[in-house]
Amino acid sequence: MSNAPLMQDQDRDRDQDRDRRLGRLEGIIEQLDRRLGGMEKRMESIQQAIDTLGQHLNGRIDTLGQQLNGRIDALGQQLNERMDALNRRMDTMMRWMVGLFIANLLATISVLVTLLLKS
Repeated sequence: MSNAPLMQDQDRDRDQDRDRRLGRLEGIIEQLDRRLGGMEKRMESIQQAIDTLGQHLNGRIDTLGQQLNGRIDALGQQLNERMDALNRRMDTMMRWMVGLFIANLLATISVLVTLLLKS
């Protein structure tokens, strides 16, 4: 029976040791919980910053797209104007060429008629 008090002391020491370990673990868990809470707040602020930046970039992209479309439209209009001017010049040149062809044809016909009438 002399071992009973010794075993009780050992059991009490183990219980106290276990309680200390549990106390430390609870403290570590609380500290981790606080740190995780802080990280969640940081993540939320980072997410908000990313969302804000995304909205800003979308707005900037839309603006640049509109500017690019405006420039493309202006270039298209200039191209159309130049093509119209070129078509007008080609029409004028074609008329001159047809006129000269007809004049040469008439001159050739008159020379032939003159030659036929003299013979």
